Amino acid sequence: FFSNSTMNKSILLALGLTMVVVYVPFLNPIFDTIPLALRDWAVIMAMAVIPFVMGELFKFVYHRNTRRARIEMDRKRIEQ
Repeated sequence: FFSNSTMNKSILLALGLTMVVVYVPFLNPIFDTIPLALRDWAVIMAMAVIPFVMGELFKFVYHRNTRRARIEMDRKRIEQ
């Protein structure tokens, strides 16, 4: 999950720039933003987690058969 350092840096940069746009007062009228409260961020984080969890659940279910097949192949190889 954290092994791709370029992806990690880009996520941190995007998060930092988002914070600047939202919380630097003279940028508010330019980008038409308002500072967000903690409750707003909680809602945003909750909504952002849903696709992540669904994707992980999909991968778990989708690759279940692949894992079973690999286990069976390993058992047969050991028995030989």
